[in-house]
Amino acid sequence: MFIGDSFAAAFAQANPDVFDEVHETGDRPVDIDAQLAACDLVVSVMDSDLVMRAVAAGRPVAMVDSLFSFWQHDRSLQEIADLCASAPRGRYAGLAAHFGKLSPHEQILAAHMLADQSILQNFPGVTERVREVAALCGTAFHVTGSIIDSEGLHDAVPAAGDVRHDLVINLGGFKNFFLDFEENNDYLELIDVWIRDLLTDWDHLDSVLVCGGAFRGPRQKSITVNGRTARFTCLSQRPFLREVAAASHYMMTPGLTALHEAIALGRLPMALPEQHYGHVVNMRMLKGTHFARMGATLAVPGVDYPLIEDDFEGTRCIVAQARRLLDDSRGLGEFRRMMGESTRSFFDLTEADRAQGLAELRRTLDGPPVTSLLRNMSESISEVSCA
Repeated sequence: MFIGDSFAAAFAQANPDVFDEVHETGDRPVDIDAQLAACDLVVSVMDSDLVMRAVAAGRPVAMVDSLFSFWQHDRSLQEIADLCASAPRGRYAGLAAHFGKLSPHEQILAAHMLADQSILQNFPGVTERVREVAALCGTAFHVTGSIIDSEGLHDAVPAAGDVRHDLVINLGGFKNFFLDFEENNDYLELIDVWIRDLLTDWDHLDSVLVCGGAFRGPRQKSITVNGRTARFTCLSQRPFLREVAAASHYMMTPGLTALHEAIALGRLPMALPEQHYGHVVNMRMLKGTHFARMGATLAVPGVDYPLIEDDFEGTRCIVAQARRLLDDSRGLGEFRRMMGESTRSFFDLTEADRAQGLAELRRTLDGPPVTSLLRNMSESISEVSCA
């Protein structure tokens, strides 16, 4: 059963075969607490509110997190742990009020300390933070490898010679606390300019597939330049993975899940410019890898790019930079030149280069499979229920 809202709910609705039930908490109110009271295990994916509701309902809860090293905190971890130790039990409203003074990032860290199990996708900085947090609470922490749809990835492997597109571009969900399809969407406008350059400059790109949440339903479109076409759409997860697996080349915004999927498919992608602040942090943490070295950025010579080191404000700065480039003909020219250079370097990679780049990422992000951990948790809960 899925309970959630925003883009996660849209994803669940687009992949209904994964869940027995989908309850969207935004436009379709649902009694979450009643649903939780009847369940055996709550699995929260970076949703601190759901963890608090599970704790209030007295249900075992696992917190799954692919961004554990990313969360920022002004309060010390000890202060957050003290709040968890003194948290009232039995009423969700009391818990929510107790943690209300924490920032959204701090609430996620608190949720990890409240959870029975914490399942963390490996990334630079994760093991160091686990040592800090585990010393302050009773949560069982597990660092895993990729938290991805392994079955779907296995089914996505194409037959030999099955190439459907010359290039697949993944722009992600493009919707969060600030970005949206119809506003603060300057990045999409900038990418649109660059894709027209792609179709103009690269005669081997006859068919380009651009995927992202911004192109769902009526927002789908196609553009043709010099007889070469780019189709903008939003696919369900498994059809999308099949397109990535069967494409000649792959480019993506530097989100971690998409990167883990690419590695599992044996594809070294080119990183597109940062879309939000989390992408900036990801590229910094992967510094030194081939993937990061050849990645594109919105930072261009001659254009000031003030970036505030904060999730929300940093994302606002990135949106402002995209608009700055669009409104400055010299800056836009520099951006287009840099994108052209990055693209050429990417297309010129040898098979040995790609293999080396993939090996670097595998070493950095490796860990035990999350499926075996979840299976063991489910079996433990079943044994307790039968007893």
